[in-house]
Amino acid sequence: MFARTQWFLAGMSIALSVQLSQPVAAAVSVGKTVPKAQTNSKEAAHKAFKEGVQLYEQATAESLKGAIIKYEEALKLYRAVGDRRGEANTLHNSAMSTQNWEKNRKP
Repeated sequence: MFARTQWFLAGMSIALSVQLSQPVAAAVSVGKTVPKAQTNSKEAAHKAFKEGVQLYEQATAESLKGAIIKYEEALKLYRAVGDRRGEANTLHNSAMSTQNWEKNRKP
């Protein structure tokens, strides 16, 4: 009887170790992971925003118009991923670019 119990426990131990060696990705909550497309969109929004800043800093009428276009692109992407802070910063920078563009453009 004791030998049968030992074999049973050894079998259970092996089964448990095999089970534990399997990947546990299914146990991770889906809500905790960030979808790849959303991450890429946020990265693309941040890239467009930074490009807008670089154009804004050049301070020519042409570069300011380019900055406004980049900020519009970033704004769409920030809205798509629900990044309210990115949206607010982009709107602010876009307004500043528009204001400076109106001052610098040729009549």
